[in-house]
Amino acid sequence: MFLESEGTVIMYMKSPFDYAESEKVKIITKLASELAKSLNEKDTILIRYNHNQFPKSFVPTYLLEYKKTTFISNGKNRLIYLQIENDNVDIEEILYLIDFGIKNKYKLKKYLDKVSDYSYETLKKTNSYKITSNSFITSLFIYEKGSNDFVKKLLTIGFDVFEDENFKISWKNKMYSITPKNKKDKFEVLIRDDEFYSYQVINEGLIFFKNNSTFSFFTNEGVLLDEKIIQRTNKVYFAYKDKKSDDFYVMSTYYGKEKYLFKIKEDIVIEKE
Repeated sequence: MFLESEGTVIMYMKSPFDYAESEKVKIITKLASELAKSLNEKDTILIRYNHNQFPKSFVPTYLLEYKKTTFISNGKNRLIYLQIENDNVDIEEILYLIDFGIKNKYKLKKYLDKVSDYSYETLKKTNSYKITSNSFITSLFIYEKGSNDFVKKLLTIGFDVFEDENFKISWKNKMYSITPKNKKDKFEVLIRDDEFYSYQVINEGLIFFKNNSTFSFFTNEGVLLDEKIIQRTNKVYFAYKDKKSDDFYVMSTYYGKEKYLFKIKEDIVIEKE
């Protein structure tokens, strides 16, 4: 669980692992708060992000409502609520949803659809739930994206999402920048925020996945080792450190059937049985 709040905005995210996607909670909360201030919005904005790397459906869903709540009291007991079901969100698109929700909060019901859920085993209907119409979401993202000057300005605000004595990770214009501090020459690795998969700081340096099968390693001295690509795996992450050494095991998230050993000092990856 990841939770951030700023101004009238609260955002929390549920995820099966500490993916780099969780950094967007900090970014969205900060930028949405600035957006709410610009529109003089006093109601609480609550964003719930269910992050699922293995979705039942590959179609992301959104629920945007203005509703009563017992979760928080702000005098009206109402809030703007955005629920997201996705494996990777576009920060700009989320800002457009929030912008639309603030400006049209009393009309949001007209954009709701009711969809049914079915059992995989029996194919029988199990329940139904509300979502904001997929056709409306698509049209909003296609026709409105890029048209709001204030949202475009928000995306240019740069700030740090992680920093320690050796490394800094920053975000700006939908890009992450990883910068080693212990290097005289200015040097950074840029990664699109829809591709940054995961990172982990260890005693020896910083390990980061640019996507679900490509990773790199920064030593504490700022040396970037050659990029490693795990060809056969589908979804991977650093699972655990080898207790007997400074090496790392990389496992497939599909039941751990594919396992690799990253030997840091030798700078090699060995496939394990």
